[in-house]
Amino acid sequence: MRPLEETLDSFSQLGWFDSEGWTIRSENIDANTNILKLLDLSVSTYNQPETNLIWEPRNAQGTTIFRTTSEGCHSPLFNHLANMGLECYLIRICNHKGYVAYDFERRKEDRKSVRCIQYIQDSHRSEFYISGTPLPFENEGYYSRRLKKDRINADIILEYMNALGWNMIDDCFWVSDKLGYYEIREFTGVQLPTCSAQHNHHN
Repeated sequence: MRPLEETLDSFSQLGWFDSEGWTIRSENIDANTNILKLLDLSVSTYNQPETNLIWEPRNAQGTTIFRTTSEGCHSPLFNHLANMGLECYLIRICNHKGYVAYDFERRKEDRKSVRCIQYIQDSHRSEFYISGTPLPFENEGYYSRRLKKDRINADIILEYMNALGWNMIDDCFWVSDKLGYYEIREFTGVQLPTCSAQHNHHN
């Protein structure tokens, strides 16, 4: 929950913009741009290319939104940011080809400040997981519902985000008064040694 400039500076310190193994097309997002017009909501979190957008919502100035189609939501990145003293919330809403995942996580340097509420459902399992101390705005009654899928879902996540000051229903959430950042990255891989080279290495 930091201003855009500070968050981008933290990213650069972490080397997140490194391009080894990636093909990256990036550009700035002009102020007053409707972010929704840049999103392809048909894109699955399991497909490349990966799309990342970073902006400061007009209705939540002083905070930064990082929206990604990365399968893992760049979870290690959020851990690093939290270790740098930033308060981070990781939100995942995924429903694609029988795989469903809802995550609401708060991460901070102090391990006692970590909070996780998660539901995952695929062809092999249906799991609800919760850890950490409840945040003041949470409705803990949700977590005792009979069906696991009703304990955390998109509506509940939107409710919690609104309590934090991020009203996604408001059009101003998707517009910024500042420049934003937009990129499309595709992993092209790192060249591996030849078989003979690998053999010599192991010997």
